[in-house]
Amino acid sequence: MFLAVLSFTAPASSTIIENQALSFGTFGLRNNSGIYNYVIAPSGAITTDADIVVVSDGAPGDYTVSGFPASTTLTFQVLGSAPLTLGGTGGGVPFPISSFTINPNPIVTDGAGSASFTMGATLSTDGLGTIYGAVSYTHLTLPTKR
Repeated sequence: MFLAVLSFTAPASSTIIENQALSFGTFGLRNNSGIYNYVIAPSGAITTDADIVVVSDGAPGDYTVSGFPASTTLTFQVLGSAPLTLGGTGGGVPFPISSFTINPNPIVTDGAGSASFTMGATLSTDGLGTIYGAVSYTHLTLPTKR
C-alpha cells in the first residue's frame, strides 16, 4: 500500500477533499536491470524510461481545501510514504514512490478561503533484476490536516 500523508496546519473548520487519487495506471516493465522511473507531473504529463511501457495512463492526485482565511498561502508537506505493494497486502516487491510535486506552488486560497491543487510523484523500480508480479498494485493517498 502506498501512503503519502500531506500535512498542513489548518483551522478546525477546514476540510480537504480528494477529488482524484494519485494513480500510476497500468504499465509493464520490459526488464528490471536498472532503476527505471515513471513520472506523473501535477499537470498530468507522463514521462517514463524506455523499459516502462504504459498501457493505461495514470493521473495526478487532485485535491480541494476549504475553510481557510481568504488569500492565505498554504504550505503542504509530504510527511511519509510507503511503497506500492502487491495487491495491497504487503507481499511482493515494492515500487518506491518519491519526488512529490504540487501545483500550484505556492497554493493561495481564494476570496472564499478555498483552493485546489494537484500532486504528482515518481515511481521507481528496484533495479535488482527482480521480477514484479503481473497483478494489481494498490495505493492510497491521504491528505490530512493538523
